[in-house]
Amino acid sequence: MGNQISSLFTPTNKVLNRNVSDDIENYTPFANPTNDSIVNAVILNFIARSEMGYKKYGVTLDRTDLLLKDWVLHAQEELMDGILYLEKIKRTIDHTDKNVNIIER
Repeated sequence: MGNQISSLFTPTNKVLNRNVSDDIENYTPFANPTNDSIVNAVILNFIARSEMGYKKYGVTLDRTDLLLKDWVLHAQEELMDGILYLEKIKRTIDHTDKNVNIIER
């Protein structure tokens, strides 16, 4: 199943014979990339995460064994983790550099 996801985004200059996640940093953009490298990177990360999740849990988000309440609980847990990561990042920035540069456009 995981490779079915990758096959939707066949590289333009080579045949994909391994998972996207094996080469996420150097992967050639899929057949119809956007003009935004950040969006393209996020799409590839979603594909890699989907493949990893299928390998780890053997299911996709198309599963039907969970109730809506279960999906809400999963989402809450993921968002709580995200808040914890953001707090860690804030504290790390506060302790390492008071003058973090803003990324130029």
